[in-house]
Amino acid sequence: MKRHPKKYIALPLALTLLLTLAGCGGRGAGLAVRPGAAIEAEGPGRGPHTAASVMGRADPAARSGWLELFLDDASKTVSIRSHSEAEWSALPRSGGTPQANLGACAVEAVIYAEGHKLTLNSQDHAVAYGSAAARKIEEGRAGEGVEIAYTLTPDSETAERAKAGSLNANDVAFLVRVRYTLLEGNFRVYADWENLSGNPNAFLAELGLMERFGALRNPGPNDFFLLPDGVGALLYPARAPEGHNGDLRFAVYGHDPSVPGSDVSGGDVLRANAAAWGVRGQGAGFIAVAEQGRSLCEIAVRQAIPGEIPQAAVGPRFTVTPVVLREDGTVSHRAPASYGEAEGEGFSVVYRFFNGDNANFNTMATACREQLISSGVLSSTKTVRDSAGPAPLVLTLLGTGPADRFGQRALTTYEQAQDILMRLKNKGVNSLNVRYQGALRGGWLQGAPERAAPLARLGGARRLEALQAYCASKGLSLFLDVRAYSAKALLVPKARDLTGRTLRGSPQGFPWDAGSHTLPMRSADSFTRASRSIIKRLDGFGTAGIALGGAGNTLYADYAGAGANRPQALERLNQLLPALSARWTILLDTGDFYAIRYADSIANLPLEPQLSMSGGRYAPVPLLPILLHSSVDYSGAPLNLAADAEQALLRAIAYGACPAFTWTADEREGRDPRLAFETQLDTALNAYSRANAALAGLRGMRITAYEVDAATGVSVTRYSNDAAVYVNYGGEEQALDEIIIPPRDFVRIG
Repeated sequence: MKRHPKKYIALPLALTLLLTLAGCGGRGAGLAVRPGAAIEAEGPGRGPHTAASVMGRADPAARSGWLELFLDDASKTVSIRSHSEAEWSALPRSGGTPQANLGACAVEAVIYAEGHKLTLNSQDHAVAYGSAAARKIEEGRAGEGVEIAYTLTPDSETAERAKAGSLNANDVAFLVRVRYTLLEGNFRVYADWENLSGNPNAFLAELGLMERFGALRNPGPNDFFLLPDGVGALLYPARAPEGHNGDLRFAVYGHDPSVPGSDVSGGDVLRANAAAWGVRGQGAGFIAVAEQGRSLCEIAVRQAIPGEIPQAAVGPRFTVTPVVLREDGTVSHRAPASYGEAEGEGFSVVYRFFNGDNANFNTMATACREQLISSGVLSSTKTVRDSAGPAPLVLTLLGTGPADRFGQRALTTYEQAQDILMRLKNKGVNSLNVRYQGALRGGWLQGAPERAAPLARLGGARRLEALQAYCASKGLSLFLDVRAYSAKALLVPKARDLTGRTLRGSPQGFPWDAGSHTLPMRSADSFTRASRSIIKRLDGFGTAGIALGGAGNTLYADYAGAGANRPQALERLNQLLPALSARWTILLDTGDFYAIRYADSIANLPLEPQLSMSGGRYAPVPLLPILLHSSVDYSGAPLNLAADAEQALLRAIAYGACPAFTWTADEREGRDPRLAFETQLDTALNAYSRANAALAGLRGMRITAYEVDAATGVSVTRYSNDAAVYVNYGGEEQALDEIIIPPRDFVRIG
């Protein structure tokens, strides 16, 4: 990493010299770790876990707009104060003992030494040893503020050797450097680190960064966390805990499938499409967006923190080095391509603040959208194609599936697909986004796209050309499913742990459990070369659109060969996607935000949270729709596979989502009747008519507000052209804003 001269407050000269020492790490296949003698860390409780309030202080380290940044020199942590006297702190504010709020810290590092786990935090294993030092950052490109260097060691003796510049080669000593800056009214936190002793048997596995910033102290009944759970959710910590009331973890872009069985910090991990969260408490709030290193981020929620004062908190934790653990908790495999080895690698989070009436879900979600655009995750210029036209029906056709005994079975031939689309068109469905799965060589277990070709069992090249010509003549969007990640035809060797070359499971998007199948995956280094091969191959039979199987819902590291961690694999993927999106319209499945800016349509976007809690503790909100609407068409899960199709349609209408169905032309005995085209046609036509009445002309408009009336249960979705859609999920007629909404129905105004 590139380093700059620094002048720290009360930083010993020897420690300053140690800042230039590089960390350890290697590349290649996963590294097996043989555990040595365990290193014990001194217990928690030695350092200050509270910070004094900054109210009344007149010595901010930085100012920007209506925000001020303060350093608490005793605890070596920071606080933010607004002109309205709202205050957010890295540590709880308390007049109690140093042991009050035990565990609260600015930084927590999970380190493995000799294969054994050490958990060190900034308060007990740096500040308590006098091994934390701060310096002021003068105004520059990143703003002004404070940088704090925490030297984390397991005991005071090692800390003294670090100060004296006399560390041994087997010492455990990591420097975590955190910059806290204000710029243009935003608060940014950036962290990087070094292995000070160069001990090759010690490495950083996880870094928790400001995990209790803005923790809710004695939260009120309307204080909430905004979480990226599925479509989005508000968690109210003070409300009756009926259901899940333990800690929660949301992995941004899901678990890395190249690290089988790895779970460093324990517990179930949920998926998050975007690296964003928020807090509202006592009339103020903020949203946070993880920027650098977001693909390694987990959003950790603690619903109930014991201590002097009841608290709840949400904050980020980053995976630096993936590991696989033995049953005894020691490391069996370590990723060789740890994050943070190259210049400029680190983690950053940006916070935007709100006061008073602006601290509400709608304002926070809109600001989150603006920040994701500013961070380059979302596009500021991308708009829905043909936004003034009708809303499309999103249809997935299954071309092939598993046979009863072995091999492939044709489920929808090219000719049958064309017949289905003709019948829909003749019955008034004038806009269709059609994803054709299992329609190319390899079928439902498609191999490398370099070998993509029409399937003879589905009708061959001539029938596929006729289907494509029909769609082009009628203005229908046809997306042929291509698995950009798969490399089955490339004879990649079967992968070991932490190689990232083999994924196991059923193909994404198929509505049945077809068993477990292993496909070797493409190396990250071949992504760019693959895009050229895909373009050449698919151009040969006139493809207009492609559905990139896996590219919207799977992100894996590739530790084979030269090696690439998740952020590096993401960078290579972002070299593949622009070339493909410049050539074709793109449909993505699930819609993880690392690929979203290249999509024209998203299928299976989550329209419900993964968790449910009763008692008003957990409320779904359309966070993803507010972030995406007007820039891309999206649909939820197929309505014909929903437990309550009418309820699912109303939810889609409330969230601005296109109606979706999954069909086959195969009606043989034993098949799921919900998938049969003939039995679902009338239902689809009715759903399309209702959804189009609600959404036509609104696809190019932003969603500006969403509310649910507590008395009636009616939701109201408002758009940037002043249109509003009222949805009544209940079985009785309701009145709101002098508008009568029939039961299980909607009303559009404007």
